[in-house]
Amino acid sequence: PVVLRLQRRNRDYRTADLAERHLAELVAHPRTIEPPGRLPRGVQVARENRHGWPVFRMRPVAPAAARRRVLYFHGGGYVHGIHDAHWSFLAHLVSQAGVEAIVPMIRSPEGGTAVAVAEVAVDLAREAGADTVLMGDSAGAQIALTTALEARDRGVVAPLTVLISPPIDLELRHPGLPERAPLDPWLCRDGLLVYTRRWLGDEGFDSRLSVHADPAGLGPVVVFSGTFDILNLDAPDWIDRLRAAGVDVEYHEAAGQVHVYPILPTRAGRRARRRIVELLSEG
Repeated sequence: PVVLRLQRRNRDYRTADLAERHLAELVAHPRTIEPPGRLPRGVQVARENRHGWPVFRMRPVAPAAARRRVLYFHGGGYVHGIHDAHWSFLAHLVSQAGVEAIVPMIRSPEGGTAVAVAEVAVDLAREAGADTVLMGDSAGAQIALTTALEARDRGVVAPLTVLISPPIDLELRHPGLPERAPLDPWLCRDGLLVYTRRWLGDEGFDSRLSVHADPAGLGPVVVFSGTFDILNLDAPDWIDRLRAAGVDVEYHEAAGQVHVYPILPTRAGRRARRRIVELLSEG
């Protein structure tokens, strides 16, 4: 938390006005979606276009063959591009678990609203195969869960869905928010609501793309959440709802950890990454 505060990571979330200005900046100066020039040895990356979206595929270098596929949706408040930390995290999964990672670039402040992205995501999941793991962090975790729900409704149950710091109530109405907010060095409600409204488009918060949808019939779900994250407030009750609906849930709540802690270079992050690699290797 101290490092994140020094880096002013919350500067684009603090107020609605700052968030609107940041959106305008992103439209005027889009961020690169290309991976860093150097990735760990043993990982290869290729780019293709699928359904109008750039999609990257990360694979282990031969002779190792990917044992299973992961369709990964990166976070970033629905509007920010992919970050180097995402690439490092994905390269770690590819090299350590021997998986192929399919990574669509679906964040766009001037487009890419929720309904359109849901259709693309489900198509990508179908093309990847019924044994594909769905995974995402932050906003991407919400997209991964939506994809799992939409695929379930079409008769395909994901074998595993891994959600890192998922948003539960997109309106952030939890009564404990005023008490929790000072602990979160990253997210603030006012700015996050600006990005979320842009993402939901005309459907608004009544969108069908909500984690409040009936979870019955989902495959196993694994959730990671830190208690210094305002999105964590709704997680425990939601986990209870999943279990009550008969979903096999593994929940990791890390005390004193921040938003998307499993992808960060910390001791708690390393522990979470080890567990994720174990889950992917079990298949």
